[in-house]
Amino acid sequence: MDFHQLEIFTMVMKYKNFSRAAEALYLTQPTVSAHIKSLEKELSLTLFERQGTRLRPTKNAIVLNEYARNLLALKEKTLYALQKQQSIAATELEIIASSVPVSYLLPQAVYRFQSLHPSVTFNIVEDDTKNVVRRIYDGNYHFGLVGEFIPRERLEYIPIANDELVLIASPKIAAKMGWQNKTQLSILDCQSCPFILRPPTSGTRRLWENALLNKGLSIKNFNIAAIVHSSEGVKEMVAEGSGVSVVSALTIRTHLQAGTLQAFKFSDLHLCRKFYLLSRKKRVLPPAAHLFKEFIQLFFQEDKCVEKIIR
Repeated sequence: MDFHQLEIFTMVMKYKNFSRAAEALYLTQPTVSAHIKSLEKELSLTLFERQGTRLRPTKNAIVLNEYARNLLALKEKTLYALQKQQSIAATELEIIASSVPVSYLLPQAVYRFQSLHPSVTFNIVEDDTKNVVRRIYDGNYHFGLVGEFIPRERLEYIPIANDELVLIASPKIAAKMGWQNKTQLSILDCQSCPFILRPPTSGTRRLWENALLNKGLSIKNFNIAAIVHSSEGVKEMVAEGSGVSVVSALTIRTHLQAGTLQAFKFSDLHLCRKFYLLSRKKRVLPPAAHLFKEFIQLFFQEDKCVEKIIR
């Protein structure tokens, strides 16, 4: 009997179904079933009675479940206690994030953190929101940063920063449309414009599409000129006059300062969101990761993010 078997057993106890437990553990159903059979053989006990696709725990299973959960919790506490003894020297923190946090949230936070803890290094990977969530769930990274809440068991979402989507246009298109002196637009004001959009896997695009659905619209009601997989590419195409787009207000600070883009809030759409620090619950983190988790929450509370840009 080992910890891996006990983790599988407690998950089967939770779902009362091999297939659902296997899905939650990212294992195959035969693998889960084989581990339970092996555990029953080792203990010379029947743990589950099969009732179709559903499993009925025996009294033995109920007793074992209590002790198994305590053992797994003790294992996590033990590992954490041992890791606390380690120095944070030469610690590498692994972070995966969607495009906006990678380019516009992490740089300033990492700089400030490393000025306090210069021995900590970072490995930062960019991916779309759904892949970030999946890879944090799989335990491949210490933290993820995303702009969308996708509920998953065993994941912790901590809101760290505010954001708002805005419509951007080049000064030339803004003048052509008569928007020079406006700060807000309605959906109808821009519906005839060519749009430059991110792909469907983008959290920014999904927020935009969901807001349209709430108004009984879809992107099919708009003139889509291009799909661009790079957020920087979207802004450059808009700045050149190829169309308009809906982007995070966090991403356009320098363009607004340079006068290459103009930004407009929507008067009839709710496009506010939060960015979240994402981690797997009960994962034992190195001391440096605990420090960074506390630091980044305080850092963005003080920074106020989007309020500085679009106020």
